[in-house]
Amino acid sequence: MYTTMHSAAPAARPHAARWMLVALWTALLFMLAFASSPICLAHASEGGATITINSRQNVQVAFDAYHVFRADVTESGKASHLDWPSDEVKKATLDFLDSQGYATWIESKGIDLATHDSPQNAAEFIASMMGDSSADLQNDSKDDIDQKDMPALRAQSPQASTFALGLSRALAAACPASVATIQAGEPFVGEGGFWLVTSSQQTLSQEDTAGTSPLWVFLGRDDVEVFEKASVPALEKHVAGNEEGPWNTVLTAYRGQELHFRLAVTLPDNLDAYDEYHMRLLDTLSPGLSLSEKDPSGLIGKIRVLADSKQVPLDSKCLSIESANNKLVIDFGNLRAKGTPWENLKGGSTIQVLYQAHLNEDAVLGAAGNDNVARLEYTSDPLTNALGHTTEVTNRVFTFGLRLRKVDAQSSETLEGARFVLRAKDANQSGSYVQGNGSLGKVAYIFKTESDGAIFVKGIGAGSYDITEIETPKGYERTDTDIHLSIDSELQPETHTLSQVNANMSAETASVEDISADEGIVTVCVKNTRTSTTEPRREHLAQTGVGPVAESLIGCGIACIALVAARAFARRRPHIPHRRY
Repeated sequence: MYTTMHSAAPAARPHAARWMLVALWTALLFMLAFASSPICLAHASEGGATITINSRQNVQVAFDAYHVFRADVTESGKASHLDWPSDEVKKATLDFLDSQGYATWIESKGIDLATHDSPQNAAEFIASMMGDSSADLQNDSKDDIDQKDMPALRAQSPQASTFALGLSRALAAACPASVATIQAGEPFVGEGGFWLVTSSQQTLSQEDTAGTSPLWVFLGRDDVEVFEKASVPALEKHVAGNEEGPWNTVLTAYRGQELHFRLAVTLPDNLDAYDEYHMRLLDTLSPGLSLSEKDPSGLIGKIRVLADSKQVPLDSKCLSIESANNKLVIDFGNLRAKGTPWENLKGGSTIQVLYQAHLNEDAVLGAAGNDNVARLEYTSDPLTNALGHTTEVTNRVFTFGLRLRKVDAQSSETLEGARFVLRAKDANQSGSYVQGNGSLGKVAYIFKTESDGAIFVKGIGAGSYDITEIETPKGYERTDTDIHLSIDSELQPETHTLSQVNANMSAETASVEDISADEGIVTVCVKNTRTSTTEPRREHLAQTGVGPVAESLIGCGIACIALVAARAFARRRPHIPHRRY
């Protein structure tokens, strides 16, 4: 907690009353027990001091404020006449202190039990429970203590956190009607003394919010500026074409390619402020993505879990993994529980989940992409253990379709029966030949142009391909050299979008006809030239008959056929001898 206060010079009049020294130092110890940042000074505003709580969170938050100790504040910024602000606060505080051994502590100090209800004694006990020696409060060598004498930084201990959270719960339960509301970033004017501040439950209903650790603030003559100690876990999600990366939020891939997904959770800075801290990851794959087959351990998706880079056994009792209907749910249980892989984690530690998935036959081509969305549920309030959740994070995988047309180089007439093989030159998994469904395999798949003179393959990724013509339609010259095709895309990781698709071909007999980034289809054209020994292919003739030359040729042909037939018939006639009479 950063605390910013500016004040005028203290008055020269000394105060030697021991009770005031105890009360002031107690309040300062409270504040410092939750401090995480240096204290700055600010000038007091007219009409009384204010508290301004600044939020580190990205949403508008509010805080509940409880007046724990009332104090008269002198013009020099000192406190006097420490007292309880109400009977409800007094009872709630003392009941909680008694549950923490307050009466026993009084006896051990030789203090008269009749002073059990004294705010000075209560303040001194609270200071000792915050982890500081009460001997510090017995030092009367300094008469004047005010805001300027506060040390700059003091770390919060787990014991102090547990104690302060318990006191916060007691006050919240006993005094719900007396709570004051402080809006983040807006100055709040309250009665002088010591205030306990916690997060409003209304704030915790929003995404990416968390309750703050209890804040102790002294409201005197100086304006006070506080930075809340709330911290939200950070969730990041990335995808890569292989385990080594590079990792990004967007990617192009071919059907069946093993994609590696990584979810990384950074734990909140104030993890020690929670008695219990639960987390659960919910990951949803679009219909075009499928979790990979089971690994040898029998777990689908080949899941791995790491805690600060150390492998976590998946059979740990604290860990629950479920997958159904394209959803993956990982429950980490209570991260504060003893005897779990999480017990040595602290604020800023990371938990990673890695798994594998691939594009399937339902993969969407083009700019729409195939989404993988995740969010994290977590304990958002150290007082109530209520659950909050992060904003969803998205990875998007793009894939494309290739249409290849085969045409006559002169007439552009489509050619049926051409056969091709496609080889992915920069493939790094499972094989290099493009299969009929867009996946890659080790055995060449032969594509054949249909009656429309085209082939179409769905589910290829960006990259370099060699197109080899292995059979040409009859009467056409075969392309002897491979045709090189290059497809690349421009992706925008910040917006998870596909902004452009580019393609080019190396051969003079091939060209890129059309590229649609929205549809994700690249259309290319390969031309073939007729062989020199083949009569020219006849163009399409109108259905109006034939010319006179053709008619003459046909007539001559018919006459020749008739003559040959007559001579053949004459030769076959039997010989009949001539008889004389």
